[in-house]
Amino acid sequence: GKVKTPTVAVKGSDGKVIPSTNYSVSYSSGRTNVGTYKVTVNFKNNYIGTKVFSFKINAASASKFSVKLGATSYTYDGKVKKPTVTVKNTAGKTLKNGTDYTLTYATGRKNVGTYKVTVKFKGNYTGTKTASFVINPPKTSLTSVVAGSKRFTAKWTKKSKQVVTGYQIQYATSSSFKREKTVNVTSYKTVSKLVKSLKGKTRYYVRVRTYKTVGKTKYYSSWSTAKKVT
Repeated sequence: GKVKTPTVAVKGSDGKVIPSTNYSVSYSSGRTNVGTYKVTVNFKNNYIGTKVFSFKINAASASKFSVKLGATSYTYDGKVKKPTVTVKNTAGKTLKNGTDYTLTYATGRKNVGTYKVTVKFKGNYTGTKTASFVINPPKTSLTSVVAGSKRFTAKWTKKSKQVVTGYQIQYATSSSFKREKTVNVTSYKTVSKLVKSLKGKTRYYVRVRTYKTVGKTKYYSSWSTAKKVT
């Protein structure tokens, strides 16, 4: 981003340095962006003629530049997600999309999963960087928790197969869910779960969340509002 002005040394055919009073030097305009620039030496006094040289400004590596997405986590709502992208160089300068880089978003970006955004640098910068964001399944509601003898039955709202593989029920004797226990429900069709072998006359806090398996990765929704049962 700075103007480049290389020094010039002139020697005669005998190898001796010619004083700068015998020539003038002019440079191409600009000399900040990537490109090739000319340096012209015009001789005078005891010398005559002109010589032209050139130098290059090469693209800077963007390997240490930062790429930040406007959001890295979304909740599924059936709409395509396209997070904003902010790119800064090592000096903290914000670069311009279209001038300094181009963006490519992964296809889809609507269903639960992980998606990449590719930043390909151009102009004064070279290299490629990627950033990722996730779309998590929608949460569900805990509709009721019914107490039994050293047991309870939790019920929740069903979600569709497209966005949910199953559910997790979590319970603990602490409202902060310390020393919690988790029960997995592997079918999206199931909307209730009986949890047994509990302590009698004990208050439990219960909550539920959804999960979706994509490939080998599980994506989880946020937890529902907890309910308490004794």
